[in-house]
Amino acid sequence: MVNKKAFIKTFEAIAAIILVLLVITYVFKERPKETSVPKDIALFQSAAVTEIYNNETKRACIFIEDKKCLDFSSFIPSNLEYNITICKAPCPAPPFALLPNNKTVYAKSFIVASNLTHYDPKLVSLYVWRKI
Repeated sequence: MVNKKAFIKTFEAIAAIILVLLVITYVFKERPKETSVPKDIALFQSAAVTEIYNNETKRACIFIEDKKCLDFSSFIPSNLEYNITICKAPCPAPPFALLPNNKTVYAKSFIVASNLTHYDPKLVSLYVWRKI
């Protein structure tokens, strides 16, 4: 065994190359993209929440749990649809039956706790999705 040292050196070099390649593939592995809310949906959600916070009539609708008077058709983009749920905080579960299948639904939830006359915390969930 004259070339025993050469065989070991070659094996060490190959092992080092494999180790470096494994580290490189781990470091540069494609990570899942962070999902963010599209700008038009985020803008509508923000406008709807602001409307509820600033409009005393809409806040009263929340306390009596009347979803019909929470109409945002005046400023919703034509390519979006929405659904609102109101329940006494904390809510047991989201209403999956009211949401569309095979579409990406963006949710925004917030608590409306009181107005000037009474305290009754309600959880309002706004679900928005694209029509197309």
